[in-house]
Amino acid sequence: MLKLSFGIIILFLFINLSAQKSPSVKDLEKSGTQSFSRGDFDAAIADFTNVIELTSRLEIKGRLRPSEFAERAVSTEDALARDSIRVIDPRTAVAYVNRGRAYFGKGEAEKAMGDFEQAISISPHMYDGYFYRGTLWFNEKKYHQALNDLERAIRIDPSRFEAYVARGLVLLEQDRASEAYAVFNLGIKRSPKSAVALYYRGEAHRRTGDLKSALADFEHAMKLDPQFGYPFQGRGLIHMQNGTADAAIKDFTTGLRLNPRMAQAYANRGIAYYVKGEMTDAEADFERACAIDPTMRADIDEGLRILKRRKP
Repeated sequence: MLKLSFGIIILFLFINLSAQKSPSVKDLEKSGTQSFSRGDFDAAIADFTNVIELTSRLEIKGRLRPSEFAERAVSTEDALARDSIRVIDPRTAVAYVNRGRAYFGKGEAEKAMGDFEQAISISPHMYDGYFYRGTLWFNEKKYHQALNDLERAIRIDPSRFEAYVARGLVLLEQDRASEAYAVFNLGIKRSPKSAVALYYRGEAHRRTGDLKSALADFEHAMKLDPQFGYPFQGRGLIHMQNGTADAAIKDFTTGLRLNPRMAQAYANRGIAYYVKGEMTDAEADFERACAIDPTMRADIDEGLRILKRRKP
């Protein structure tokens, strides 16, 4: 009952373009990045909005004028006028992506989508615009759109591994584990030391029943990044499949110590406690899982129904 998440592949690294004219833009970019890292999304949004204001300049038939942000470049109904408008400073598109990520962090998906689309309209060959819009499509369970955007990102820059991993993740969510495995392989070729890519390839192995290969990938990921909790979650699921609940509980517990917000690890540890007959601990973990992610309740109930049907 593993729930997949883009949260562990979206690295909190902002796109940066060094300021060419205004030192204040560079300062705002730095401040916005720091605010985002602290989880202060409102401050980050304010900083990146200021970057957009300072860097947005439209050129209409050779004449420069200040813009009312770059929305004017796509909102005009006059196609000829729209085609004659371009944003001069490439930092504008970067700021839209970074502000969109801050909106996403606040849970304001509609505003995030607007900013990602604005970045793409300004810079149609921008890897990050398609990558982050693809992650948002995935979050909204619009898998076809997600796959299209992530494929576009890969075509723009085949050397970056994140879009391969993200695309494989969408395929896993669609129960296309064999296809996902092939895509994860491509990502690992680009970044052989990515614990995230190895973890997800291990999950693809596990989904296809190749537990030996899955275990090898999970344990390799643990060595590459000992502070990454998800491979312990994966190995715990293998222990569950092998009927060793105590070993599973140990791995789920380790994973939760490293990543306390893994709702699925609480749910799966609860299932392991349930198998052992330790109902108080099981119910406590189920409650913790649902407190983090209320949608977990349906998965927990389904897991318990399956276990009850298997009992003689």
